[in-house]
Amino acid sequence: MIEELKDTAKTLKQLVTYLTNEKEKGSEAIREILLANHPAFNAIKNAINTNIRIYFANEEELSSLLSAFGYHYDLFISNDNYHFWEHNDGKKIRISKNLFTDDKKLKIIDINEWDNDFVRKVPKPPPIELDDDLPF
Repeated sequence: MIEELKDTAKTLKQLVTYLTNEKEKGSEAIREILLANHPAFNAIKNAINTNIRIYFANEEELSSLLSAFGYHYDLFISNDNYHFWEHNDGKKIRISKNLFTDDKKLKIIDINEWDNDFVRKVPKPPPIELDDDLPF
């Protein structure tokens, strides 16, 4: 009887280990699916007006990606809430810092939790019109 109990305990231990490992794999798979379909990717794709698939996992990858599309980080107008990126032609986009964790990784956000304010095109200011009627 003691041997049977030992065998049963061993089997239960193996089952618990197996189920725990499978649950972790399942959770990781769900996380990867959510990351691959992150709403920020389409928002940035639309903001920079490209047909190329956008994917990044952290701020550093986002920076490299935007640089490849001709954008540079605008340190002067970026603030505690938003990163601002300016294109060589003057177009700007604003990306919320709330999309990232403290260690600068992209947060998993469900489409139902998405706020369009996370990624926005910033309208260009109207050109300054110079008065042609100069007094000299």
